[in-house]
Amino acid sequence: MRHDIDQLRGAAGKLIALPIAERELAFHRQLDDILPRLEARARETGDVWALVHALAEIWQIGFDIGVMELPPSPE
Repeated sequence: MRHDIDQLRGAAGKLIALPIAERELAFHRQLDDILPRLEARARETGDVWALVHALAEIWQIGFDIGVMELPPSPE
């Protein structure tokens, strides 16, 4: 899983220069490629926490490049 996250982080560094709409599309295409592999590895190894950690890192990368938002705060 680490390799996939590092690959996404590297791609995100290049995406930051794109306009937001193109950045979002490109980021989600990367996710379409990576998420099935992460899920398959979690199923093979049974390490669900590694998947949860990877998803948190993915969200953080998306937030850092402006394609993910914080959830609304409960009032």
